[in-house]
Amino acid sequence: MKKIVVMAALLIATQFAKAQTEKGNQTLGLNFQFQRSTNTSSYIDPVSNAFSVQDQKFTNFYIGPIYSYFIADNLDLGASAQYGSTRSTIGALAGEQKQVNEGFSGTVFLRKYFMYQNKFGLRAGPYAFYGHSKSDFTQSNNSVYDQKTTGNSYGGGINAELLFYPSKQLGVSLSLANLNYTHSDSKNNNGATGKSSGDSFNASFINSGLGLSVFYTIGH
Repeated sequence: MKKIVVMAALLIATQFAKAQTEKGNQTLGLNFQFQRSTNTSSYIDPVSNAFSVQDQKFTNFYIGPIYSYFIADNLDLGASAQYGSTRSTIGALAGEQKQVNEGFSGTVFLRKYFMYQNKFGLRAGPYAFYGHSKSDFTQSNNSVYDQKTTGNSYGGGINAELLFYPSKQLGVSLSLANLNYTHSDSKNNNGATGKSSGDSFNASFINSGLGLSVFYTIGH
């Protein structure tokens, strides 16, 4: 009887000693980011020399599910989907300007984990993404500038996140750094239809937004 109890205790201890990032484990979670900023600046009309104050408000957030599977110890492969919205308002002499951007995107990624005592760590790796968005621009006192735009974008990059496991299964990550390339194509209609495309590179380190992911580890 004592041997059975000891063996059971050793088995339980072995299960708890296993890392969350070992081969065969899975994670299921939720990505979330929110950013809000306001800015006030002075403006002088070059024609009338009139002085005014311009207010700018910016709100950005995204949310979506994320899943990954550990194909090897400390290495997972996964995908995520997200919905995002960006809203900005600028109070100008020519009238208040508002712009609303909404879109959906999907991402596939490969991440390498560097852990310390299965509690703290860093994960980083490449990713590729595709997104579709639409944008509405309006000006309060001059509708001739109103514009609707739809677009598609794709690209890839390298991302790094800080990790913390408050419990065996539950984990939290925070955005640390991001380097990416994006190609975008858009079409607008403001009385005449126009098309445009562009390429951009972006590098950020601990950006001003709160990039947060909460996930649950499923052991095999």
